[in-house]
Amino acid sequence: MSNHRKGAKMKKAQIPFQFIFAVLVGGVILFLALFATSKYVNLQRYQYDTELAAKLSVLLNPVESSIAEATATRIDMPVLTRMQLSCVYSGIGREDLKIATFSTFGEEWQEYGATQNIYNKYIFSKFQEGKKLYIFSKPFGMPFKVADLIYAVMQEYCFISPPEPVASELSQMNMSNLYSVYKKSDCKKGSKTVCFQNSACDVNVFGQCYGSCNDLYDYGIVENREGSKVELMYYTGMPLMYAAIFSDAGLYKCNVQRLMYRLNLVSKLYAEKAKLLDARGCGTGKLKDKLNTLSVQALYLLKSDNIQQIQGFANQADIANSGMVCKVF
Repeated sequence: MSNHRKGAKMKKAQIPFQFIFAVLVGGVILFLALFATSKYVNLQRYQYDTELAAKLSVLLNPVESSIAEATATRIDMPVLTRMQLSCVYSGIGREDLKIATFSTFGEEWQEYGATQNIYNKYIFSKFQEGKKLYIFSKPFGMPFKVADLIYAVMQEYCFISPPEPVASELSQMNMSNLYSVYKKSDCKKGSKTVCFQNSACDVNVFGQCYGSCNDLYDYGIVENREGSKVELMYYTGMPLMYAAIFSDAGLYKCNVQRLMYRLNLVSKLYAEKAKLLDARGCGTGKLKDKLNTLSVQALYLLKSDNIQQIQGFANQADIANSGMVCKVF
């Protein structure tokens, strides 16, 4: 065989190898490019989710109520969003807000963005997913205003034959995701159902205020059912009744502890004011004592789930204050 023919055969043999080599190198380069792009997008999504959580924590400010009994608003999220709240009790404590958003590129859902620590709010919610976030708030008084309670809801809630105060408030707030019906079969498919005085729903409210009460539901128990899991939460007053309906037991109980700690501090401040007024001849000495008792009881309830026990002490302070010429609160 001539050298010319041998060279031609060797050249033909080298072509497939060069082609394969080029394909392999190209594949590696493409993989690295896609990997780098994916990493970049994930970082961008992490940053975006972090910024969204930060903005949301700020947007919660305007819904805090002042004189109004309740205020409501709606926040439209830019994309399908998952929101998670957790609570840490340590004195004033805090809530931790995390956001994750849906994407059509890469993984549909990735890890949450950075946690936003919220120290000055009491937000009641569950793990939720949606594009519309409905928020309303109510002032929590014991008997003076302690804080605004904020309820953040993405799901639809169907209230079945609610008591008149609840039905009236739902009507006034006019939030499309919270509605009332006469019977359970009238609820929209997928709605969380809320029953009163029976256990037929996802959430069941049992009023326990008999006798000298304005309403049966002035205080009671909220039963939250998730499959076979049943959680019980004690409440006093409509603001905490809503809080128990819209949050899980862990978040609810932690925020109640934070509220009791705040009540302890505010009661001490009013007790000092009563002491000063008493020194000026206002006769607020007994009210000072009742406020100090309220402060002590609030600390005691940090170790108890039954917040109903505090209501009697708050009522005593309220009655004492209403009879004073020099009002303390």
